[in-house]
Amino acid sequence: MKYPIVINTIGTILAVLGLLFIVPGIVAAIYGELNGVVAFALASLLAFSVGLLMRRGNGIGSEMSIKSAFAAVTLGWLVATIFGALPYVFQGLGTVDALFESISGFSATGATILTESNAQGYYIINETLAKNSIANQLAEFITSSLTFYNATFNLGNPKTYYGLLFWRSFQQFIGGLGIILLIVAIFPNLRVAGRQLYLAEAVGPSKDTITPRAVSTARILWRIYILFNVVEIIMLLAAGMPLYDAI
Repeated sequence: MKYPIVINTIGTILAVLGLLFIVPGIVAAIYGELNGVVAFALASLLAFSVGLLMRRGNGIGSEMSIKSAFAAVTLGWLVATIFGALPYVFQGLGTVDALFESISGFSATGATILTESNAQGYYIINETLAKNSIANQLAEFITSSLTFYNATFNLGNPKTYYGLLFWRSFQQFIGGLGIILLIVAIFPNLRVAGRQLYLAEAVGPSKDTITPRAVSTARILWRIYILFNVVEIIMLLAAGMPLYDAI
């Protein structure tokens, strides 16, 4: 097994995950959740930085064996799950609870340990835990600094977690087909052995016979998957569900 190419692949996964963190961060910003913005910004910076460091000079351009591909996929999912738990930790959840939420998300299970909810029925984090969280401490520091420099920042409603709840759903969306297939389909120029990763990620006897190329197959699967999701969102909107809930 070639360890450098495995490390390179895991680094690619983390770098992509760092970019994906931006999406729920934008959702948090839309709803004025400074805590959420801070949490996802930190998670994105950490994942992207560690990913780039792991990719630097580690088997870039090397051929990957099936054995190495299986190791990369297995370890990649494990590392992605750990880093995927960071936004929960930064906003007040304990490490075990955060890992549970992350595993539940990426495995598309949907189970949750969250029990408290607001008047609208959306899950929230315990007020005491949220107040003492890393994200809240940094958010308070930011607002106090802006006030000191005669600027203001609207905290919005710190008791909502639209960004974090969106991340829970977004993890299930990613996990539905897999972050490995996402990398193979969208980032073939990152010099990761797409065919070997596809074979290690896919399940079933026909996994290498859909099309001759793994990249083409991954793109076809993602197009179909996204289409199903878009149709479902439109149907839920037509039935009267709010846009956030429909997505």
